[in-house]
Amino acid sequence: MFQPTMADREKANIIRGLFADGKTVADVRELLSGRKQPLPVSSRRKKRTQPAGMTGKAGPPKSATPTFQEMARTWFEMKKPGLRNAKHVTQNWNTIATYVFPDIGCKPIDEIKLPEIVDTIAPIWRLKHETARRTLGRTKEIFALAKIRGYRDDNPADFDPKIALGAVRTVRRHHGSLPPERVPEFWDWLQTVPCEPTLRYATMLLLLTAKRSKETRHAEWDFFNFDTGVWTTPERLMKCTDPIAFQCPVKLFGR
Repeated sequence: MFQPTMADREKANIIRGLFADGKTVADVRELLSGRKQPLPVSSRRKKRTQPAGMTGKAGPPKSATPTFQEMARTWFEMKKPGLRNAKHVTQNWNTIATYVFPDIGCKPIDEIKLPEIVDTIAPIWRLKHETARRTLGRTKEIFALAKIRGYRDDNPADFDPKIALGAVRTVRRHHGSLPPERVPEFWDWLQTVPCEPTLRYATMLLLLTAKRSKETRHAEWDFFNFDTGVWTTPERLMKCTDPIAFQCPVKLFGR
């Protein structure tokens, strides 16, 4: 019975290595004939185990993939300076922290799948539809940032919610209003109703100028020019980016 020697085993290892490197049968025969000297087995094994494109020198370590919560924090810090309203700043973070973090907050951003996003939004999709819609939009922005930074090739929050979660019929409910013909009656009532004087005069100012309540509630004496009768609201109290000058009714200043 044939018993392979150590030399036979060594030669067999070399042949396997040559075929693994893509050598043809003719190449192997040429190498084994002695016309070419093959690499030692130990060197060939080292060559095969070295990753493609590596030169033997250590490159810069790859940064760890952030969790969804970490990426959300980066997104929020970038978005916050562009939010003018303190309420919107709070809402942008709180909706993500309340409705998304409990399910996927601790997962690496590159491991989260589309069905997980659907399952996260589904419980509030009909109960708190507007909140769910905005939360999904913010989640989509977070994954878009992860995609831009190279942590993902796709955006699992980019889907049609009407198909994934179902369409929702919303009923618009308008605030109560006063018929125009009853405004004089309201004005007379406002003169006698028991209330703080500041509240009384602020309401009268709203009726005479049709200004937004925020402009009235945060108004300061410096905003009013009593010589020209102009009320100037600064940029910080406006939705637009410019201050607004409003010509007040003549009787407002007692002239």
